[in-house]
Amino acid sequence: MTDRDYIDEIKKGNKKMLNDLYGKYRGRFFNYFLRHFNISQDEVADVYQDSWTAMWTNIRDGKLTSRDFNVKLETYLFQVGRNICLARNRKTKRVKKIGIDILNWRAIDVEDIDMDNNHAAIVQRDELALSAVRVIGEPCSSLLVKFYIERKKGEQIALELNYKDATSVKAQKYKCMQKLKSMVEDQLQKNNL
Repeated sequence: MTDRDYIDEIKKGNKKMLNDLYGKYRGRFFNYFLRHFNISQDEVADVYQDSWTAMWTNIRDGKLTSRDFNVKLETYLFQVGRNICLARNRKTKRVKKIGIDILNWRAIDVEDIDMDNNHAAIVQRDELALSAVRVIGEPCSSLLVKFYIERKKGEQIALELNYKDATSVKAQKYKCMQKLKSMVEDQLQKNNL
């Protein structure tokens, strides 16, 4: 059976074809995403389910038809999965940005990491930075979350956290970053990272 046949049958509501296709690419999908993305089996299962749902919805809604389809369904499914993983990584990097970019640490591409002691040290270093943000205390914790995670502007943060103006927010953010940097550097030294 060709991919075009699968699309036509799924569009008609053929549940057997739907189930067959669901299982057809699952093993290769898991192997590929476990190898190319630094995610757990549970996360791959979630990505597969989300990718599959997106593909099935596009077939059902007529956005993906056998007439217009010129790539393999497997390729389409993997691309959807890749896009989902990249979107999740962007969210994660936004959170990690507080601990990595601000302290002038090099952002690391998942494919560049060797799974050795170096990787463990990097993960531990990132965890220290994130835990420092959690324990830094107020007003720094709220201010840094609003600025770096929620991506809010100084004026908006000033209104929400009762600062005089955006300049006051900027000055407080600088003090908080100095405090955060000091806390993280102390922890890095204690842990020989």
